[in-house]
Amino acid sequence: MNLTTLQEFVDTAEIPVIEPKPLTFLEIAKQPHYENVLSNIYAFFYDVAQEHGFQDLFIQSLLELIQESKLGKQKEALQSFSDFTIETEYSTDKGGRIDLLLHNEQQAIIIENKVYHLIDHNDLDDYWNSVKVAADPDKNKIGVILSLYPVPAYKYQHRKKAKHYINIRHQDLMLRVLQNSGAYLLKASDKYAVYLKDLAQNIQNMSTPDMKPEELQFYKEHRDQLLQAKKFFNRFEEYVNNQIIKAFKDLDFEQNYVNHSIRNNTNLIHVFSKRNPDLMFTIGHAGLWDNPSHSMNVIVELQRGALEDCSIYEEIVFEDYELQQIDKNFFKGKHKGWFHFAKENYTQEQIRFEDFSNFLKEKIEEDHLFTIFKKLDDFLTQYRSNPQPL
Repeated sequence: MNLTTLQEFVDTAEIPVIEPKPLTFLEIAKQPHYENVLSNIYAFFYDVAQEHGFQDLFIQSLLELIQESKLGKQKEALQSFSDFTIETEYSTDKGGRIDLLLHNEQQAIIIENKVYHLIDHNDLDDYWNSVKVAADPDKNKIGVILSLYPVPAYKYQHRKKAKHYINIRHQDLMLRVLQNSGAYLLKASDKYAVYLKDLAQNIQNMSTPDMKPEELQFYKEHRDQLLQAKKFFNRFEEYVNNQIIKAFKDLDFEQNYVNHSIRNNTNLIHVFSKRNPDLMFTIGHAGLWDNPSHSMNVIVELQRGALEDCSIYEEIVFEDYELQQIDKNFFKGKHKGWFHFAKENYTQEQIRFEDFSNFLKEKIEEDHLFTIFKKLDDFLTQYRSNPQPL
C-alpha cells in the first residue's frame, strides 16, 4: 500500500461531504413508504373541514397541477371542484381498491398512490368504470397516478381508459402545496403546519436518490484511491479490534475472570465473565471513527438475571475511588435488559495507538474498572452458589 499516494489523495481531493437526510416522524415510526399510511395522511389534508385549518390548500394545489397537464386542459369541468367526499381503499366492481377517491355527484378524481410498487398490475379500467358520476364521465372524471418518479406511459397504455389518466409526482404535489401555503398559514393550526412540513420532508427524502450525481462521478474518477483508502481503514479497524482483545487477554492471562472467546460485532466488543455470563465488559470502539468525539468507551455492564434485584449489590464494599466510576442511579431503582454499571471514555488524543493494547490494559487498571468487575464477579458467584430464602 503506497501511503504517499494515499496521503496526496486525501490532501488534494475534494471529497464530497455526505449529508444525511433529515429524519421524519414517519421514518421514526418505520412507516415512511407505506402507501396506505400516505393515502390516509393525504385524505386528512384534502378534507377542507378538518381541524388542520388548511382548508382547500391541497385540493387547489392538485387542481392546478391537473390543469397544467394536456389532459387537464381538455377537462374544463374539473377547473373547480367542491363539496366532495373523500374515501380511501374504495372498493371497485372487480374487487380492487382505489387508494384515494375524491368525488361528488358530478365529478371524480381517482388517485392511485404509488411509492415503490409498480403500476403494471393495477386495473385502471376497473377503477375508472367503478366510479359513477351523473355528468359526462369523459369530461368530469380524471385519474391521477401519484408516484415518486415519472411513470412511463407505456406502463399503462394497454388499458382502454389510459387516456384519462395523468402522472403527477408526490414531490411536485408537495412543492405546489408549500408554494401555495403562505396565504393559508395564518388560519392553519401550528401543530398541523409542523406535520405538513414533516410530510413534505418525508416525500423529499423518498424522492431523493441515495447518492447524488456528483458523488457517483467522484467515485468513478477516484475509484482506485477510494478502494485503497477503504483497505487502509479496514486494516486499521482490524488492528484496533485485535489490540482490544489482546488487552483483555493480558489483563486476565490466567482466565480467572473473563473468557478469551470474545464476541465482536461492527460497533461493539463484548468480553464476558467466565462464571457469570450476564456480567461483561462492553467496549464501544467504533466511536473512534464514526463519532465526532473520536473516542471509545469501556463499560462494565450487567444484563438480564444480574439485574433481578439490584439491592443485593449494596453488600459489596467499594472504595471511594471505585464509587467515582459507578453510576449512582444503579442503586435507585429497577433496571431491565442491561445497565452500564461503570464506564470510562478515552479520546483519540489520549490513546497511544502504536501501543494500543498496553495503553488500554493500563487504563482499565488505573481507572479501577477491572477491580470493579472482579468484585461484581466474585459477589455474584458467591451469591448464586448459596441457596436464597424464598
